[in-house]
Amino acid sequence: MKKYGIFCVAILLKINAFAQDFVFSQMQPNAALLNPAWQANRSQPYQLSAQYRNQWSPVLGTAAYKTIAASADAMFQLRRGNYWGGGIQFYQDQAGKMDFTQTQATISGFYSKFMMTSYGGKSQLRHYLTLGATFGFRQYRVDESKLHWVEQFEPSGVFNAGWAAPIYLENNRKMVEEVHVGLLWHANNAEKEGFEVGLSLSHLTKPNLSMVAGGNVPLNRRFAIHGSAYHNLDKIQMKYHFAILQQGETRQTVLGLQISTPFKKPSLKLGSGLAFRKSQGVIGDAVIATLNLDFQDYTILMSYDWNIAWSEIKRWNHAIEMGFVYKIRN
Repeated sequence: MKKYGIFCVAILLKINAFAQDFVFSQMQPNAALLNPAWQANRSQPYQLSAQYRNQWSPVLGTAAYKTIAASADAMFQLRRGNYWGGGIQFYQDQAGKMDFTQTQATISGFYSKFMMTSYGGKSQLRHYLTLGATFGFRQYRVDESKLHWVEQFEPSGVFNAGWAAPIYLENNRKMVEEVHVGLLWHANNAEKEGFEVGLSLSHLTKPNLSMVAGGNVPLNRRFAIHGSAYHNLDKIQMKYHFAILQQGETRQTVLGLQISTPFKKPSLKLGSGLAFRKSQGVIGDAVIATLNLDFQDYTILMSYDWNIAWSEIKRWNHAIEMGFVYKIRN
């Protein structure tokens, strides 16, 4: 029991020390979490999305990390091929046995400018440049009664609540502002061929997250670059994608490939893929397997992260993720 208590404290300290964000393996359903401009590149004018992620369950059981996300967004046509839109987003992440919880609510907006039409063989691509921004609030909360410090364990390994904690929290919750901006260049045509590349900068104000009097734990700014290219080969669609996220001392790089094909009916499409995530400064190099099912205006997403690190504790850091997207037509 002692090692689990120490492990949970270490995770909490790591979250506070490096102030990292929660991320999903499949990022596009709740695109504003990575880049507010990314909401613009989709096929339907209205969209509802929801996701759920569970991580560390082999080690923590019912106290495993649980992350949920939900969003609703819309876009509207303007003159000369331009359009604008926005949405609302909600995220919550609960980490470990101390119920360390992040709750975030934001609103976002974007404007897409039609830039040009390019021609290559039989293909015709319409190019857009999109600027997006997000504003909102994030609340951090911890159950202090469940916070066990290493200094409170006796030599025998028994936790002694009567022993003084080395640090006392001024408050068990804190509210901070969230400000993100992003750019996206994207091009596509009716044959679903095209590409996109985006840049985003999050946490522009670097708010102080410390719950200790006089403490200063800034929320590190996060820089992200992401992109994808996709094309059709007969009835098969190939999609290649990447993302690089840098936040403080941590970096995650994701490279992946997804293959989609119609299944029995044109309105039913099955997609599967593999991605590799390389992490620096956080636990978890991983291989990510994905499965997507599109039918009419609905998409169901599933993924499994298999950690490939050699460390004993990292080996158990797998994650299961599920998502749902509803695309609403005019």
